[in-house]
Amino acid sequence: MDCYSLVIYKVMPSGNTYNGGKSFRWLKKRWGNLVKGAILDAGLPSGMGRIHLVIRYYFTRKCKKRSPENYPPKLLLDSFITSNIVIDDNPSYITYIMPFSDPSTFGFIDKSNPRVEIDVYPAMGKALSYGYILNDAGQPVAYGYHLSLEGQIE
Repeated sequence: MDCYSLVIYKVMPSGNTYNGGKSFRWLKKRWGNLVKGAILDAGLPSGMGRIHLVIRYYFTRKCKKRSPENYPPKLLLDSFITSNIVIDDNPSYITYIMPFSDPSTFGFIDKSNPRVEIDVYPAMGKALSYGYILNDAGQPVAYGYHLSLEGQIE
């Protein structure tokens, strides 16, 4: 299975920081341009149809109050439409997960190299539900879509 890796060397701002208006439009445009540049650098083909994303946020410090709901991937997803990778960002075309490094906090820590990494795969399944993905011990390990694998590994 082909995988395309995108890297944006910026810290994703919290949705709590930008709650609408001009500042959100500016942020959406800025991140849209960053993602479009990463799409071009990765050589992602247009017209992929359906894709699945693994989105990893790397922050400079650990924060116990950070939650995935405050880092919605909307700023990232729109660029896949405007770059003609998919035709819409609803779950029929784009599904994603955002893994955690530690169940007590969201994201990963890299003090010297904060970034957003996005692995893009051709979609393998259909979205069943959305929310926290738990390990066998019942601890959250990711946030995103639970997928059916349509004939893949069950």
